[in-house]
Amino acid sequence: ITTLPLLMQHWFVLLKYYNTWTYAIPQLLLEGWFEWGILSSLEDIHNIHWIGGVMMGAMLFAHWLYLIAGGLSMVATGGNDGQDDPLQANYAMNRMRRSYGPGTEG
Repeated sequence: ITTLPLLMQHWFVLLKYYNTWTYAIPQLLLEGWFEWGILSSLEDIHNIHWIGGVMMGAMLFAHWLYLIAGGLSMVATGGNDGQDDPLQANYAMNRMRRSYGPGTEG
């Protein structure tokens, strides 16, 4: 049953282009559910076969890295929905417009 919250996390990915917090809250709730399931069944899965325990540990580590990166990104941008938010789809385009706007040489 630990795969259900993992799949559900992918349902909410497009929300990050609408609003950062609308994306972050469901992701955090689903991440908690996923990690709870992993940690509660890690020993049983590892006893079935050691590869299962290694794979679950690797998934947990990857999710911790993703969670840390997302948290640092929100702290760095202040969690705003402005043009300077790297979570926005048009962030790179807005930076290029400011860099090579009218009156600048490019």
